[in-house]
Parts: sequence; structure tokens; C-alpha cells
Amino acid sequence: MGVPRPTEMTVRDLLQEELRRRGVTVVPEFSVQTPVGRMMPDMLLKDGAQYVVETKLGAEAKLLDAMMKLYEYSKFVTEAKGAFAVLFPKQLPMLFNKIFYCRLLLCFELWRSGKFVKF
Repeated sequence: MGVPRPTEMTVRDLLQEELRRRGVTVVPEFSVQTPVGRMMPDMLLKDGAQYVVETKLGAEAKLLDAMMKLYEYSKFVTEAKGAFAVLFPKQLPMLFNKIFYCRLLLCFELWRSGKFVKF
């Protein structure tokens, strides 16, 4: 048996844990009943306002899929003021290191403070 590799859920759980540590309320995989069926966004963030988050691991093509889901969620999660599509690079499970993770969190903190810079 090999060593288990981190999956999208593993990375998403770490992101949720860090957001909570920074004072953001995280509602993981909440469910919304709609006329077209049940929808389950990856998480809802509450930090002054509410934001729907959809995460994907892999190719950039998955980003469009996440954005399409967020558009659909926006029709039914009307209390949300915005949405985030988070694309984790497909190499992340292989390069799962603290430096990348810290830079991602630094980027989020800078965005929250209004001082976002590209890295």
C-alpha cells in the first residue's frame, strides 16, 4: 500500500482550517434546495458579508466549471455578496509544501486588507 496523496478535499480542509484560525466563519459543504434540485457549494464564508466558495484541483479548464457552478449558486444563495472560485494547481499534491500554502494565505490577507499584490 502506498502513501496516501493529498486530494482536493485535503487541501480544502486545510484552507478552511486556516480561514477559521484567522477569524472567518466557515460553513463547509452546505446544501441549498432549489427548483432544479439540491446544490452543494464547497463552503460559505462569513466575514462581514457572506461569500460562496467553489474549489477545484487540477487543470485550468476546471476553473470554468467552478465559475459556472458559482453562477448557478448565485441564483439561489441570494444572501451571498460575492463568490470565489479557488483553483488549486494539479501539482499541489506533489508539491504540498508550507511555502506555497503560506503565500496563498498571505495573498488572502493582503486581499482582505485591501493591499493585494500579485505573487
